[in-house]
Amino acid sequence: MAWNNKKEKITQNISEFAEYKELGRMKKPRSPHTTVFLTNDPEKWFINCIKYKTKSGIVAHNDYIIAKDMPAWIVWHKNLGWDTLLTED
Repeated sequence: MAWNNKKEKITQNISEFAEYKELGRMKKPRSPHTTVFLTNDPEKWFINCIKYKTKSGIVAHNDYIIAKDMPAWIVWHKNLGWDTLLTED
């Protein structure tokens, strides 16, 4: 019996998060990626930090953080050259 070591690559698209509320968006000059902070938690306690390819919408990285860590994540991204566009009410 042959063993198949190929892993199935799971791809997500940013459109799968359309029903989530957007808390903030970050864009880096000359970068093909956009980072967006989203939540579908009514209390806004759990937040998805999603980095996706701007043109295709393919999710490159998805992190789960808690609300109290979001300011630290924003500062960290700003230090790396990302521009902040906050959309939170």
